[in-house]
Amino acid sequence: MTSLLTHYLSLCKEQHIQEDEAQIQALKKLDILSQDLLASIASPSFPFSLWTKKNLPRGLYIYGGVGRGKSMLMDLFYEHLKKVQKQRYHFHEFIMMIHTELKHIMDANGGNTEHPLKQIAEKIASQTRVICFDEFHIKDITDAMLLSRLMGFLWKKGIVLVATSNFSPDELYKDGYQRNLIVPFFKEISEKLDVYNLNGTQDYRRLFKAEKERYFLTSDPECNKRLQAIFDHLRQGSPIVSKNLTLKKRHWVISKYAGGVAWFQFDEICGQPLGASDYLELTRHVHTVLVSDIPKLAEESLDRVKRLITLIDVLYDRGINFAASGVNPLSELYTGEKEKQLFERTSSRLISMTRSFQ
Repeated sequence: MTSLLTHYLSLCKEQHIQEDEAQIQALKKLDILSQDLLASIASPSFPFSLWTKKNLPRGLYIYGGVGRGKSMLMDLFYEHLKKVQKQRYHFHEFIMMIHTELKHIMDANGGNTEHPLKQIAEKIASQTRVICFDEFHIKDITDAMLLSRLMGFLWKKGIVLVATSNFSPDELYKDGYQRNLIVPFFKEISEKLDVYNLNGTQDYRRLFKAEKERYFLTSDPECNKRLQAIFDHLRQGSPIVSKNLTLKKRHWVISKYAGGVAWFQFDEICGQPLGASDYLELTRHVHTVLVSDIPKLAEESLDRVKRLITLIDVLYDRGINFAASGVNPLSELYTGEKEKQLFERTSSRLISMTRSFQ
């Protein structure tokens, strides 16, 4: 079978992805883990019950900045394990599933159930040997304590965990309420999993500065092609997907996402009820935002005006790259009076964010 690294190098050649040494080292670790897991399937003399207790392969926790290719590496690893029982979850999707399972168990037994998390762990372990988490991130102390207990049961069942995150285990839930209660769980992650820092030398700010133009008028017939060129340059060959974001049980979707670059139509990002907290959540997942077709904005579109102001404030403060297209020049996007003074700052920031420094 072709190794993960060989497959990656062929993709680099075929899709013109730039080889990344940090990604190569991560793939070597994933290759070893996949070989251990596949060997357990292939050898009848090495039953699952034996390696769950004494020879359990260590999982892997890969962390690094936005756009470092963590999801691409997980894609390659997951697709490689064709003969191994496995499940892949976005982390928040998994947490929601566990809450649903808990409610189902408690309702079915009139709230009188001992060790419901153990029951859930037994069900999961009967269906899979490997759990893959995308975007492992702790936001809530209750969820963290629930996950800590559940993972304790799963590890005893011999489940192998592979996770990606923007944060090292030591940085999870940093400065969070009652964090001391779950520090032992974070330490256990480091004990049970190999922890690998994927941060490399790719400077997306420098890549972005190579783009001489970053704002285009929609009257230009080449407008969409130029934004597409920026998108393709910055995604560095990463696959284009839709990406779900979750904030306080609300969901919204980045319809076009790749390698830390999010591309929105204007109404997708400013035409629905989103606020500062949503845009802050967005900055956890991107290094660059593209927005197409910013319309002429006036008094009849004040809600969209206010969201654009908020969006640009958040992106500017967080140092997120920005490129866009619109009907009018940046200094003429808003023609109304009610938010004129406030929008002057937004126009100034937009001009600064899209200006070429070459």
